[in-house]
Amino acid sequence: MSKTIRKLTLQYSYLQIEEEEVQEMCEEVESEMREALKEHYPEEFSIMYGPQKPQDPSPQSEEEIHKTEPQKKNPDLKKLYRRIASKLHPDKDDFGDDEEFRKAAQAYAEDNIAILLEIAGQYNIELTSLSDETLALLQNNIEMLQKSIVSKKGSAAYCW
Repeated sequence: MSKTIRKLTLQYSYLQIEEEEVQEMCEEVESEMREALKEHYPEEFSIMYGPQKPQDPSPQSEEEIHKTEPQKKNPDLKKLYRRIASKLHPDKDDFGDDEEFRKAAQAYAEDNIAILLEIAGQYNIELTSLSDETLALLQNNIEMLQKSIVSKKGSAAYCW
């Protein structure tokens, strides 16, 4: 695995851990925050957490209506997933790992090359080089995770 790919994979792993930590912090504080609001600001609490009106489903965009063709998968993503599946599939003797296989299948469905690379590294699955398109996909996975972390850190629960 090239150093660039390794660095990006490690960066993604670090950001995953950070996102989990921020999520746990927000969940721990959420109930405390609600209780404080309910006790000190009951009117505002009922407005914020009272019964919600059902929202009308938003009209579908023209893209969603005409989206009937399945999107073509990235060749590197497909190749890596197949290598992982051949090693981790639960039907493979006693060597299969059901949990990791499901994680890989979900990552494949979501075009998350970072998780597939992480799994491949854990199970010593050899990689050849990745295309520029795949590296861009990996960078996109990292950026999406960074945006998720920034969003969670901007929440009231995190600031509380």
